[in-house]
Amino acid sequence: MGMSDLGLTAEERAYLARAALVRTTRRSVIGFYAGPVVPAIGFGLYGMLASEDAAVGIAFLGLAFFSLWRVAHEVAHARVAESIWTKVEAYERRCESAQAQGAEPPVPGPRLR
Repeated sequence: MGMSDLGLTAEERAYLARAALVRTTRRSVIGFYAGPVVPAIGFGLYGMLASEDAAVGIAFLGLAFFSLWRVAHEVAHARVAESIWTKVEAYERRCESAQAQGAEPPVPGPRLR
């Protein structure tokens, strides 16, 4: 059974293709989050030490905006990822069932038409 036998939609295939291209390292994740978070925290600390309420407010708004943006991004992709994992899990159950019945499990690979 190939990946196309999982019944993936075009949107799911595109999601997997994008995910396969990403090479995430611990350094890249830290850099991604530190870029907007560290300056906002620094600006907020400056505002607290200098009693500048506007600076504290701007820092808070910056952190809130970044947080909401990340949550929106995760929510937008959660449906597609959940659908993929459900299909993969169903495929695994079919493989286990075939093995329990003594049959050869489906073999991943290109599907012949």
